[in-house]
Amino acid sequence: MKLDFRLQPVLIRLLPFLLLATTVSSARATPARPLAQPDDPRFPDQWNLYDPTAGGQPIRPDINAATAWDVTTGTPDTVIAILDSGIDLEHPDLASKIWLNEDEVPDNGTDDDDNGKVDDVNGWDFVAQDNEPQDEDGWGTFIAGIAGGATNNGVGIAGIAWNTPLMPVRVLTRDSMGQATARLDDIIAGIRYAVDNGARIIHLGFYVEEENLTVEQRAALEAAINEAYEAGALLVAPAGDHGLAGNPTVYPAAFPSVMGVTATDRAKERLTAAGHGSFVEIAAPGVALEGPLPDNRYSEGAAEGTEFAAPHISGTAALIWAVNPSLRPEQVRDFMRDTADDLGAVGYDEVYGFGLLNAALAVLTTPHMLHISPHELHFQVDEFGAINPPTHKIVNPNTGGLTWRATTQSRWLVIEGLTETTPSSVTVSVDLSKIPHCGEYAGSIVVESNQRNSMDGEQTIDVTLEFATGACAQVHLPLVRR
Repeated sequence: MKLDFRLQPVLIRLLPFLLLATTVSSARATPARPLAQPDDPRFPDQWNLYDPTAGGQPIRPDINAATAWDVTTGTPDTVIAILDSGIDLEHPDLASKIWLNEDEVPDNGTDDDDNGKVDDVNGWDFVAQDNEPQDEDGWGTFIAGIAGGATNNGVGIAGIAWNTPLMPVRVLTRDSMGQATARLDDIIAGIRYAVDNGARIIHLGFYVEEENLTVEQRAALEAAINEAYEAGALLVAPAGDHGLAGNPTVYPAAFPSVMGVTATDRAKERLTAAGHGSFVEIAAPGVALEGPLPDNRYSEGAAEGTEFAAPHISGTAALIWAVNPSLRPEQVRDFMRDTADDLGAVGYDEVYGFGLLNAALAVLTTPHMLHISPHELHFQVDEFGAINPPTHKIVNPNTGGLTWRATTQSRWLVIEGLTETTPSSVTVSVDLSKIPHCGEYAGSIVVESNQRNSMDGEQTIDVTLEFATGACAQVHLPLVRR
């Protein structure tokens, strides 16, 4: 499906395999078949995310998301704003992923966070100027599903960034002729809303031909985009689907601060109608795609176009930021460009840009910034001989269990139960049989990244154990032989 994009004075009418993770127990590399295989019933049809038949090909047609998921499935701290037709807020593959404005009290009729939007708990509708950015078209819902639909929930499709919130910002509608339409002022306001509310990725799901933008309009839109980029947001947009209709330069993809995305098919060829030119930065799958639609429907593999290729970039950017939250948007951008699989002419070209997105390699190449908590653990043996608490957890909220390990030299500490998925954790307990007598004990746990490209050294967790008054009379300790 293509949209016709025309601009009037007020309206835009929108038509080197480098790094391997290792397990905690050994130095073996990430298995050839990814561990992260979600249970979503439509996932086997999502060739764009992981094509199990492509293992022998030097360049895969998919983005190899499943291998990336062995490293991370994203974090709630990275928000993707979807500037499009809204999102179906009740779709079973999206309802749990909708961004929550924690500074706003629901349904109290008050602008609690003083941002000029009353009760904007789940985003904002700039078309209707209300707090229900519900999708009436389907495009925004589909885009949101690819970038970050609910995954491993036994329903529908898999999204790329499982744990990443999606901020609905509705700026598009349709006119009486069925053409998608947006006010330029709404788009600019939507970009600023996304930045002000903490979105790190701003997905611009539309494009307009250069000839349909006045100089003043283009300057105003670029200024808002540059502000967002300088504020630390990555902006992504489609390269358009008029490749057979003059192949015009389109915006916002052609702005330097935006990643312009073209579309490829399962044969790794550019979609015939996809835009191409100097504004193309990278390619992603854009044919025969599965995704959610309003009213609990799905596309049944019928979706194609650069609009649906672009959210692969937004979802992958969220995974990269989970591995290393300290990165600037230009660094996230570089990791995707530098690890893309080269197609067409050697190096950059105007057909495929820097190449086909390789989510796995982009994530594996990103320097791992290991986040763990807490850094202090305390156990106490009470007067009844019970250990309180029985266990503690060390949690890594950003990456999976393949990416880190926890070890100890303290014989009385037990570390077990490493979880593979994000967030990952280990369980720590005390073995009293290794304690020779009552008293106070101090130990430590060393946590290290397993990624070869890590920006952190080892981290130490201090552990203390103490016996409460009277505990020694109740606790059976092993006989100490001299």
